[in-house]
Amino acid sequence: MSRVGRRIRDGAGGMRAPLAFLAAALLLWQVVTSTGLVKFYVLPAPSTVLEAMARYAPTIAEESLATLTVALAGFGLGTVAAIAVAMTLTYARLVRDAVYPLLLALRALPFIAIIPILVVIMGTGYEPRITVCALSTFLTTLVNLMRGLRSADAEVEELMHTLNATGMQRLLKVRAYAARPYLLAALRISASSCVIEATVAEWITGDSGLGYLVQISGYTFQIGLMWAAIVVASALTLGLVGIITLVERVAMPWVPRGGVGAAARQGGAA
Repeated sequence: MSRVGRRIRDGAGGMRAPLAFLAAALLLWQVVTSTGLVKFYVLPAPSTVLEAMARYAPTIAEESLATLTVALAGFGLGTVAAIAVAMTLTYARLVRDAVYPLLLALRALPFIAIIPILVVIMGTGYEPRITVCALSTFLTTLVNLMRGLRSADAEVEELMHTLNATGMQRLLKVRAYAARPYLLAALRISASSCVIEATVAEWITGDSGLGYLVQISGYTFQIGLMWAAIVVASALTLGLVGIITLVERVAMPWVPRGGVGAAARQGGAA
């Protein structure tokens, strides 16, 4: 079996414990709701949620596509912009020293709070929802990536300089190589936050998407449908994170599990 195949197999094997826990949690959920310990309007039974998923499958699929479109658009725009800016600032020291503290301050900003401002500027369409996802992805990725670019081995870079490597060659072959774990950690964080932010933005401003569906079903007391939308939004988040995690394990088999996560925590605390 190839190395890539082994990494995929190991990743699938690592899902056994989470899946077992999920099955136990669903069983407990069903028992608690079936016995009346929790009122149905607070927490419906899993069977009720599954019934709502089946009954309203076309609606849920349509709204899921709207949410996924917003999340992926913001994720893609933010990632591309962050990579471009990080590589530019790597060799613009004066600009980096002036801008980096501001970036850290903006990273702490709750982007959901600026959605009303974006609505005033852009209207209530897809634009403010994509923008808030892109801003969050941009800052998370930029802060982590800049830290990763600075983590390159100075001796290796000096060797490249001695061998008359250009600045671009040193950037791509030394700094970018060292920054890969930081980049993937940032992408994993951003992928999870994008779906959440898209859903909340739809709740506030949208006329489509899972957030809008949660709002409308709550107003009309369709509790099963509301929870079905919440479960699907969670599944989208886990799916995106899982894809990036798989890419990480295939692209960087030497990084132990948790290693990239540690880099992300360090980058977020920078």
